[in-house]
Amino acid sequence: MKQLLRDFAAAYAAEAERSGERGEEPRSLRHPLLLLIVGDRSRDVLEHLYEGNRRKWSNHEGVLYFYAGQEDLAPRENLVTWKPPVPEAGSADKKNLRAGISRRFYSTEAKLLELNLLVRGLHNRLAELGRLYASLDRLHIAVVTRADDPYSVLVPELTTLLSVTLGERFRSVQADGYALLQERQEGEDFAYEAALGVAFLRELDACQRRTYRFEANLQVTGDGLKLPVTHQGPLFDTAYLLGDKDERGLFAPPGRAGHILAETAAQVILLKNRRTSGDPDPRHNDYHHGQFKQNLLPAGAADGHYASAGFARVSRPSGAIALAVLQAVYSRLLQRQRDQAAAPGQRELLELLELDPAGPDADAGALLAGLPHPVEDMHGLMSAPVPAGELQRMSLRDAERALYGGHAHAFFEANTASKARAALQAARLDRRLERLLAAKVTDDPHYGPWCTFAWTQPDARPSLAAVIRDWRAEAERDLAGALAELEAAYEERVSSLGAGRSSWLGGLLGGGRGTAKAAASALLGRIYGQKLEVLRRELKVELLRNYEDRLDAVHRRMAAYVQRLQSLGDLLREESRRTITEAGEEAGRNIPEYYGQVAGVIEAELESRRGPGFYTDERGLGSLAKGLEEGDEALLHRLIAFVRRDWFPHALFRQSFEQELLERANVAVPYDHREVLSKEELYRDLYRTLENEAAVRADVYRFTHTHRYEEKYYFGDYDSELIRYALEAESGNRSYKLGCVHEKRASGVAKLNLMGGFRLSDLMYYRSGLRYYDTYTAGGYVFHGTAVPVLQEVPESGRLPEEERGGAV
Repeated sequence: MKQLLRDFAAAYAAEAERSGERGEEPRSLRHPLLLLIVGDRSRDVLEHLYEGNRRKWSNHEGVLYFYAGQEDLAPRENLVTWKPPVPEAGSADKKNLRAGISRRFYSTEAKLLELNLLVRGLHNRLAELGRLYASLDRLHIAVVTRADDPYSVLVPELTTLLSVTLGERFRSVQADGYALLQERQEGEDFAYEAALGVAFLRELDACQRRTYRFEANLQVTGDGLKLPVTHQGPLFDTAYLLGDKDERGLFAPPGRAGHILAETAAQVILLKNRRTSGDPDPRHNDYHHGQFKQNLLPAGAADGHYASAGFARVSRPSGAIALAVLQAVYSRLLQRQRDQAAAPGQRELLELLELDPAGPDADAGALLAGLPHPVEDMHGLMSAPVPAGELQRMSLRDAERALYGGHAHAFFEANTASKARAALQAARLDRRLERLLAAKVTDDPHYGPWCTFAWTQPDARPSLAAVIRDWRAEAERDLAGALAELEAAYEERVSSLGAGRSSWLGGLLGGGRGTAKAAASALLGRIYGQKLEVLRRELKVELLRNYEDRLDAVHRRMAAYVQRLQSLGDLLREESRRTITEAGEEAGRNIPEYYGQVAGVIEAELESRRGPGFYTDERGLGSLAKGLEEGDEALLHRLIAFVRRDWFPHALFRQSFEQELLERANVAVPYDHREVLSKEELYRDLYRTLENEAAVRADVYRFTHTHRYEEKYYFGDYDSELIRYALEAESGNRSYKLGCVHEKRASGVAKLNLMGGFRLSDLMYYRSGLRYYDTYTAGGYVFHGTAVPVLQEVPESGRLPEEERGGAV
């Protein structure tokens, strides 16, 4: 369910990014792109890269991803995975782990052949996807790895093999490196992981020198023949170092580092490889990678200088808005259900269900009417000879016992009472009530399961259960009265019946038998006529008890439905709050309040056009009960489709980013309040947010960082008020290049800050971790593999040639 909501939010955000309704200009890459992600610790970044690029780039289906790591990934389009050979048992310990990975890479021929086959597959796939790009002259490779991942030792081999093999198709191949740094110290292995990170950075420093040369027999044919792959010069066109701590010294929020680093890397990739239309506008001061790369190196410097970047955006948080609207619509639906449940009175409820107090009486009478009259059949019962005179002096109880023993009672039970009860059981009149409830309430779009739940609660008002309970209590009192009348009848004398009396002359002439028979007949009529009435009332009580049991069962089932409806509401609220928090304080301001009002406006319009039952009619959600029967996920699918179809097309969702944010910012301000946020104040706040959050994601030691080169770019509509405000705010005396990547977008504005010119010795991550590296190296740990860069071997002292070591801070 959570994943369904997140997929919905992501899909809506992607649609908003690409929507033509606001004149949004699609983003696309000019040249083919392959992302190489090395190591398991970069998996989180891979997930964010893939999903973010899929949403933002219109030709993303042409982007290839190659993952080299041990973790199993969910299958995705254009994602190729390769599991490097694991180190041998003796090399799997921490002391030799990184070096062992390198040795196994070269010694495991089956894995090397498998790698070559996968790379050839990428070669073919790129040929198939070429139609999605404006130019096939160049292939861009972006290599992403965590510096402290042991598998980062394979970066030179994998990068060179890909560049050489895929270079057979392209005129040029350009690779950029993105080394991800984790400075947040977690767990007891922080020192070892810092040493791993420094080891990779030292290798990277060697690979980025102009004298660097790589050569190894890495290409393998199907016949087992090996061919060398070679590379001369810096391994990467540009090497970017991106950390979870920015230059202000602030860490990324917990759980957000992977997302932030992926978004930053993706924006740098897009800046360098974006497709443009038309001639460049000199006012935009566009990005030129050659100029940026040239300015990274100070005058007279040879190599070994790095770049970093920081990215921020303020935009319509479309995913958070989608979930907020979904939650607001659903909350209004449930509130309507609650209001409807409390609306009718008892009389209206009974009329709706076609119930009246005489109904159970009629049902009980109908059950007895279908059976033969018991007294008529009982006249044929054999009776014992009892003198009429003696019979006249007996009570009806004694007379029945004397005449019939227990036969009369047994006959009544067998032929009338038991058959009547069986008929009641077979008629299943309680099921009839259940079907009536389902048809008139549960499945009716005007009412629904919440009304059924409320109206079957014993203590609610209105309450069908309370009505049936009252009817049953009254029926039980009537039954008790009938039983009392039966007891009183049993105490009567036979003589009081006025039947079976004879004169003394009739007795002498033998007429006693006839008078006894008449008395017996009168006795049966009196007692079993009353027992028949008792039975009728018992049937009524039993019927009402069945009704109560059935309503209780319905109530329990509806209680489960209501609980599921409430749980879905809780889930929507939880996911909505989460996405609003992720959107940030500025972009997520007043989303629930504003879009709650928007939902109210659209609700009123829909109700005026389609009537009060539009939520659950056939064009809306349909029956809630049927949706719940299909499952919670099916109901959520219905809700999403309903909101997409009837709510999102409204004009209120097509405002410009700035206008929407301004209205949201002031949604809770009274009409005559003086502290309404002005447009200028909003732009000022957004500008400051962009600049602060786009802080470069590399913490450098400013006292040694003598050459700092910066470029800053806004992404958005150059003619928008917010972009013009931001450019004007930075138009004064500045030491960096300022430009705008013009995109016709009304959904938001982004800023990318590029900074370069620093060395490893300027990087706080390197300076702080170097002493751990030296300590572990002195302790016998081997961090480097067999493919040590030619002419840049790592000596036992652990220091690269010509490296100026910065002291640990």
